[in-house]
Amino acid sequence: MTLTTTGLGVIANIYEPKTFKWCAVVLRFFQGQGDVLLQITGYSVITSIFSHDIMRYIGYIEISVGVGLGLGPTIGSVVYKYLYYQNTMYFFGALNFAALLICQCMIPSELNRTISEEELSEIDREYEELVSRNETVRTRPKITWCTMLGNKDVVFALITCFLGTFNVTFFSSFLANYLSQLGFDEDNVGFVLGA
Repeated sequence: MTLTTTGLGVIANIYEPKTFKWCAVVLRFFQGQGDVLLQITGYSVITSIFSHDIMRYIGYIEISVGVGLGLGPTIGSVVYKYLYYQNTMYFFGALNFAALLICQCMIPSELNRTISEEELSEIDREYEELVSRNETVRTRPKITWCTMLGNKDVVFALITCFLGTFNVTFFSSFLANYLSQLGFDEDNVGFVLGA
């Protein structure tokens, strides 16, 4: 995310339209891949660390995503007003880099450790012993749609995400028109809003 966002600022030095377009498309593709990896990693870390109260913390992630989707275009437009395109990308690239450093410092290092073959064989051996002694082997509960929709935190997170996405989708054209009336460059407001 850091590299691709900064790269979107670097391509402002390309003045040939087709080259700019294809560089932007490729960078946005890899930025999307980074976003997907970030989300998968975020959920994995949260469910590993807070396994005792997973639904609450997944709700927190969803609330954060909803707030980000709702406020992102507005904040991006305000930053763009003062920094213009290239420096806006550098600004958000620097923000991504700061988030990277925070994550590097705060995520427990044991989550990066992989299990060795010896540890895996020991776990398998203990499991086989439990089964052979006919002791009850604890299984993971099955999570269904009814389980999720019966949880008020999950329902609240789903409603929040729906409202945030609806607001961004519905108001993006309204915001573009309004921001252009405030003096933003009309050609670039749509880009900043993600249109």
